[in-house]
Amino acid sequence: MSNLRILTVAPYSEFHERTSRIADEFPDVCIDVFTGDRSNALSYLETLSLQKYSAIISRGGTAEFLRRSVAIPVIEVEVSVYDMLRTLKQAESFNTPFAIAGYPSIVRLARNLCEILRYQNVEILEVTSGNVDEQMRLLRQQGIDLIVGDVMSTEAAAKYGIRSILITSSTDSVRKAIVESVELCRNMQAVLSENQLMQAAANTLPMGILLLDSKGNAVMSNAAARTIGLTPLLRMLTPLLPLLRQQDTLSRLQTVEENTYSLRGMRLIFGEQEYFLFTTSETSRSLSAPTGITVENLSDFPKDIHFLFSNSTYIQPVLKNLESFKDSHTPILITGQIGTEKISVARYLHWNSGRKNHPFVRIRCDLLTPACWDAFCSAPNGPVEQSGCTLFFENVHTLSPRMQSELESFLAGTFVLKRQYVVSSTPADLQGMVVGGMFSPRLYEHLAGLSIHMPSLNERREDIPSLANLFIARLNGEYGKQVIGFEDDAIDILKNYHWTLNLEQLRRVLTQLVSGCDDYYITRTALCVGGHTTHRLRQQSAAAH
Repeated sequence: MSNLRILTVAPYSEFHERTSRIADEFPDVCIDVFTGDRSNALSYLETLSLQKYSAIISRGGTAEFLRRSVAIPVIEVEVSVYDMLRTLKQAESFNTPFAIAGYPSIVRLARNLCEILRYQNVEILEVTSGNVDEQMRLLRQQGIDLIVGDVMSTEAAAKYGIRSILITSSTDSVRKAIVESVELCRNMQAVLSENQLMQAAANTLPMGILLLDSKGNAVMSNAAARTIGLTPLLRMLTPLLPLLRQQDTLSRLQTVEENTYSLRGMRLIFGEQEYFLFTTSETSRSLSAPTGITVENLSDFPKDIHFLFSNSTYIQPVLKNLESFKDSHTPILITGQIGTEKISVARYLHWNSGRKNHPFVRIRCDLLTPACWDAFCSAPNGPVEQSGCTLFFENVHTLSPRMQSELESFLAGTFVLKRQYVVSSTPADLQGMVVGGMFSPRLYEHLAGLSIHMPSLNERREDIPSLANLFIARLNGEYGKQVIGFEDDAIDILKNYHWTLNLEQLRRVLTQLVSGCDDYYITRTALCVGGHTTHRLRQQSAAAH
């Protein structure tokens, strides 16, 4: 432990002499003493290198002033009961009325002692640098010619011819302040050494560590975080603070400058202060569209994800299963024709489960290659190694035989089915493909633990009016329209149309109709051309194919 250096600002000469004598009792502490008060102490300090001092010792108003002006600790030499009592007894021997004036610490002690001693006619004044002269002038007008006070009060009293007795600090009071300063500085050195050790240890970790205060300012970071770059990290993490205030923890994958990082966040309360701790680990190069793997976080989900699952009668037949399955660890297979929003069902299950703060990984099986899958599975700190993620295998019927074999081995040989939430989808008859030898029976067993079937629009024609109204409400806001709905004969056309691409096709048709509508209602005329079924619908059907 290095030697300490302490500066004492003595407000009067006796204080200086007493401190110099006591300093000999602390041979391992260098104590420098300067005689001065608030009027000249700061200008003196500006001539020094304060970095070499661990603390400053002073008294009364000077200590309070310095505490507001410097960054290092300021220890105040207290006026003890003995110091005050000794001075009061000295003033009492003058056999003349006197007043007590000083800073709050002196005034509080004086009031208590005067009450104990039953001093009836002693005026006690709390003074500041701004009002001390005026208070002395008033005391003089009242006929008071003796005061007991601190340095500032006694110096002001002299201007008005008032005698004064300075309340001095005893040897014990000065010694106590030095001991307190030494203990404080030793503790600060120990904490600093401990922090340096923790920082050195944190710098050896491969993961980035970043601690933010409640305003999003970086309080601590390690070498790995600084290598990523504090500026891009703060730009990424600051928007997450409101989310952490709501849920205390989060886990997600995030891309920073073309690299994908596994990110974990935690809200901490320490000493009634709020902090946010983040750890980051690089997983791989960014998982982009060509690889067929996309990582989605909660904030990336479509804002309207819930609209289909709120008031839609179309979804009611499957909603009960969705609510029952959302927190299950059993793999789920979502079936249904093309365009039945199977990916929305997968997102809904993730959003409404306990995994919503973890990544949702969309794996497009038609684009998946062995090389891409190997890179994904071997990525350090990637989704496969985390717990609580959702792995969504979209259109599993398009997996090549090789990929079926690799995925089967992966699910059988790892703990993914226990650690992750596995959801898959297909518009095909997967059982029929198994029977026909086109799909792995063991992979089917791994994926089809629970089943959710999304009905086609042709199966639920009676729900088309309510679905159309839900879409119109969203499209009105998007296109600035005020469409109320369809005329009766127009909605009949929609109900009787053969929807080969289901909800996706309906969405496209309604988007075109609403964007081009200038009335409150969509008419049959808008849907029909020359008395035949709408050309627009035929165009949309062809485009969707």
